[in-house]
Amino acid sequence: KRTRVFGTFGDLVLAVDLSGDGSRVLATSADRRVRCYSAADGTMLWESRLHSDWVTCGAFSADGRFVATGGRDHTIKVLDAATGELFTTYKGHQRNLGKETGRFEVYALTFEDEGARAFSAGEGQSIRVWEPEKARAEDGSAADMEIRFYKKGHTQFLMHGSRHPVFDLAACGDDLFAATGDGIVKQFNLTHLQHVRD
Repeated sequence: KRTRVFGTFGDLVLAVDLSGDGSRVLATSADRRVRCYSAADGTMLWESRLHSDWVTCGAFSADGRFVATGGRDHTIKVLDAATGELFTTYKGHQRNLGKETGRFEVYALTFEDEGARAFSAGEGQSIRVWEPEKARAEDGSAADMEIRFYKKGHTQFLMHGSRHPVFDLAACGDDLFAATGDGIVKQFNLTHLQHVRD
């Protein structure tokens, strides 16, 4: 039976995630809101509205320190999981220089189950592999960010070759799985960042 309702959003709820210790629930919505709730009693712990378009995905980091949310505004917001305060904005899905240029909506996001790496995807031909701390260190002003990202960018690009977007990602141990709009699930090895099988 239904235990409780975790609040009501103004539009579609597009993603939900549970913290590693099971204490918090994250929800993202097409109304641009991100909310974090107590899993024990449903109390809303914080709310964020930093995206300028639908928030399509969200995930807790393995250590519970961060929440990352991606959207149709081509950005990923990395938040302090305890307070909802902005830690940094990852801009790896909007690039004018380097590998895979263009602006891509983000539909899928996850963290490795041990370690600091995040994986994000959506439109485009690659899954981005990156870390919140390094993304923050690379972030600069609007004038110099693109050059800094191109020269010092720590992001790695895991090419998936699908004609359609990636709509979900799941990481477990040394494996990453991608659900694609081609109707295919792709498996990747995270040590070597290589495609294993479809």
